[in-house]
Amino acid sequence: MGILLLLAEEKLIALTKLISISSDKKLDYGFNEWLKAQDGRVMGQDWQTWSAALYLYAVQCVKDKKTPFF
Repeated sequence: MGILLLLAEEKLIALTKLISISSDKKLDYGFNEWLKAQDGRVMGQDWQTWSAALYLYAVQCVKDKKTPFF
């Protein structure tokens, strides 16, 4: 397995941890607008569709080992 694929998998795991943070503690996933880099606090609103869509795209890229174009 190539070094870039290992890095992509590592970053996907880190991203998965980030998307699970939500403003509403009743939610399993937040898909927030953004996170404050200094302390990791979620900012903006939960359940942003663009955030969820790009996460799914990242999962597919790692799974297929390539970046599909639309």
